[in-house]
Amino acid sequence: MEVHTSLPGVQFYNAFKLSNKIWHGKSGHRYQAFSGICLETQAFPDSIHHAHFGNVVLRPGETYNSQTEHRFSTVA
Repeated sequence: MEVHTSLPGVQFYNAFKLSNKIWHGKSGHRYQAFSGICLETQAFPDSIHHAHFGNVVLRPGETYNSQTEHRFSTVA
């Protein structure tokens, strides 16, 4: 998988908080801790405190735009 984005950072989640819960998905499949991942493109988490990370404040009337593309391929 390739991720191409106009944003500088990626937040990674690994479902560790599912450790105290069991979620039932499609066809009764049980999802537990670390059963999945999420990659969320975004600005750097502490950008508001570092001018060189760029402006992350969205003022009233301004428009926010970003692009993220996920490319999937297989290796033969």
